[in-house]
Amino acid sequence: MPRLTRRCLLATSAMWLAAGVPGVLRAQGRGAVAASTDAARLATALREAVAGAIAVPDSDPDGTPRDGRADAPWLRLPSTSRDEAVVTLVANPLHPEQRARALQAEREIQQAARVSQDASQRDYERAVDAFARGLPTPDRLREVSLEDEGVAGERYDAESELVVRATWQRGGHVLSRSGPAAPGVVPSAGRPWVAVAAAAGEFGTPVRYAATELWVAVGVSATPVIRALSAEGFEITLSEAADGPWVLVHARGHRPLVEALLADAPWTPVVRLLPVR
Repeated sequence: MPRLTRRCLLATSAMWLAAGVPGVLRAQGRGAVAASTDAARLATALREAVAGAIAVPDSDPDGTPRDGRADAPWLRLPSTSRDEAVVTLVANPLHPEQRARALQAEREIQQAARVSQDASQRDYERAVDAFARGLPTPDRLREVSLEDEGVAGERYDAESELVVRATWQRGGHVLSRSGPAAPGVVPSAGRPWVAVAAAAGEFGTPVRYAATELWVAVGVSATPVIRALSAEGFEITLSEAADGPWVLVHARGHRPLVEALLADAPWTPVVRLLPVR
């Protein structure tokens, strides 16, 4: 069976306030309730924003289409908590193009695994020969692991989903990115947010795969600063909002889906949550 990415983030929380709790604890409880309300509002706004840019049907929790149909290439996983500001889209395993892509990836993964297994077998045979001749042998033989799937596995995982997460922020924020090229600032055209995008691609030795990423600072107006730390490592500095908290949206995954989040100003529902500027 082709390997299909399944990432369902589970988050649950509960709060209990009992009568007679000391005043300090009651105050903390009220703050927790307010924080929970803010989280729920952010989660609702994020779902509205993503749905406005990318309209896809819902899936069952296991990532299969709720209606059993194969015509939609992408599905939206159901939320596991109303307070979780995360939207996850996954490839429909029944869609013909998605199935073909999975089969191709599986062939490449199996080929990479065979190469690794052959190398491991050669190491084992050399160790046995060295032992028979009384020569030093390695303390530990090379083991085959998931990393031996090679870049094909990383590419398939990255291109089989879109994960969008939103978090409240105060003050400036520094992000890091490893990839084949420096991220770039996306023109905001005077909108109440700034954005940075990073292209997908292979990089490094051994070769790794970096997914397409997008960071949107909703409520921030200063242009982000991007600094190269190395040929493959980059630092992104987002300035604080001038007058209050702001929201950081991070999207990672299938390139066309990430690019869809740059069209037609989808972040207006999130802007409405910010204090009046």
